[in-house]
Amino acid sequence: MSEFKVETWYQGLLKQFSMFTPPSTISSLLGNEVGAKTWAKLLAFSKPMPAHDKLIHGIHSELTDFERKFTYGFFSEVWSGQKNVLEIGSFLGSSSRAMCLGMLMNQKRVPGVKLYTYDKFDTYYTNDEQFNFLQGQVPESALNTFRETGSFKECFDYYHSGQEYSHLLEADYGVLPGKPEDVGSLQNCFKLEEGIEFDAVFVDGAKSWYGTKYFFQTIAAHVKPGAFIIFQDYGHYPCFWLSTFVALLKHNFRLAMNIDNTYTFELIAPLDAEEIDVNFPDHPRDLAPDIYEQIYIQEMREANVRSDTYAFLSLSLQYAAALAYIGQIDEAKMKILRLAAQPYFADYMGMIQQALKTPTYSPDGAVQIP
Repeated sequence: MSEFKVETWYQGLLKQFSMFTPPSTISSLLGNEVGAKTWAKLLAFSKPMPAHDKLIHGIHSELTDFERKFTYGFFSEVWSGQKNVLEIGSFLGSSSRAMCLGMLMNQKRVPGVKLYTYDKFDTYYTNDEQFNFLQGQVPESALNTFRETGSFKECFDYYHSGQEYSHLLEADYGVLPGKPEDVGSLQNCFKLEEGIEFDAVFVDGAKSWYGTKYFFQTIAAHVKPGAFIIFQDYGHYPCFWLSTFVALLKHNFRLAMNIDNTYTFELIAPLDAEEIDVNFPDHPRDLAPDIYEQIYIQEMREANVRSDTYAFLSLSLQYAAALAYIGQIDEAKMKILRLAAQPYFADYMGMIQQALKTPTYSPDGAVQIP
């Protein structure tokens, strides 16, 4: 079957299923695990308007092509359009743009709803690397500001000003603390106005264990069951704290759809800040190693049932990452070496070799395996 015919077939299915509640309908037909990936693929193949397709790919991003198209499709077809959208970790705003363009096309969108996006707007890469992919893309004045202050907020604003979706976007500084002791002293610490509600949350800035805890405790009063939580890094092998968080609060989340490293969960029970505090401690070391074993054996078993080789591998590497983080370096190394010896992971050997050097990272820097 040609790519064109496959794409046309997916688009036809999307039109048929878009009249139903997506997660429950697909899952009832195909089973939750298979349905989650099928629905995500349907959305990724929902062809955006030509002008939107160009815009979606017009900003440097670590999102895959499928992830960008899925994000657009999700917000044009699945998002309820009734409440605001929240994003943490927008970087230059590739995901922000995909969300806003999808929101723009959503026929259920009510007037006044917006995407509220927060970022530290500070260096992610080295200054030289970041400067290289900004050069020629933004005005010299914005580059000068970046050179002088280290902030690329002006570059972000340039990308998103004067666009058809600009009225939907509110961007501000918001930083997640890496450690509990950072909360009181951190400049621009992430916070939300009282009373604002969200029915979709895009999580790409939860780059630490405690930052994840702080974020969800902060948003707990602002989301209700039925909201969708989109984890962009859920399948990324160093970010074991995301899959651990969902596993420890499993009764709150139901897998709705996944594509590449992006996993979308439907919130099925209210989040409670105190419950999060009890179930998800301040540091990975506060969980016993056997808890990680229980979590990842179950997660890998589910990936195996749905024949998802990549998910099985990434979860296996996340298990090793968790062990390395809490100081069990030798066991982590042994687990990664076993994965490297398996021929059916040959296509992912580069990822495995990288994990063998640096399985994860902490607020203090990379965790290394000697």
